[in-house]
Amino acid sequence: DMEVLPDVNACAGNNVTVFFIGTVGAGFSWTNSNPAIGLPASGTGNRLDFTSANAGNSPDTALLTVTPTIGNCVGTARSFRIVVTPSPSVDSIPDLSVCAGQTVKVNFAGSGNPLFSWTNDNTATGLDAGGNGNIDFTAATVGTNQNSVVTVVPRSGVCQGTAQSFQLTVL
Repeated sequence: DMEVLPDVNACAGNNVTVFFIGTVGAGFSWTNSNPAIGLPASGTGNRLDFTSANAGNSPDTALLTVTPTIGNCVGTARSFRIVVTPSPSVDSIPDLSVCAGQTVKVNFAGSGNPLFSWTNDNTATGLDAGGNGNIDFTAATVGTNQNSVVTVVPRSGVCQGTAQSFQLTVL
């Protein structure tokens, strides 16, 4: 016999390791309903160790069924799911120069159905130090040009993608 296995949630591109634990001396064979997650359709051994994959825009689910055996005796098969969420991305954002007092709107786009958070390293531009979603603010009235770097991070569920930065200049 073997222990019940919990479902596994992973982000695309992450290493996933699952150990199978059962009766001493048991061997394990497994099947995977969805090789697109980066794991072959079947295998043997006491653990899974693979890099998860998902090239789509929505989570991929695989049903894994693990069967323990000792000699010619076959134990009760156990099943669990591996859900792989795509790694979200944010499209490149061009640098932006605006005039003092101007309304500024920056809309973010990306893949993997992301939500966006951002940080700003110079609030003298009139933009807050950080926020979520698209940017919509009025540029500050400045005596000298103000530059800031705005860094945008895409997230989808527990998965975080690669940040993108752009420069904001208020003239």
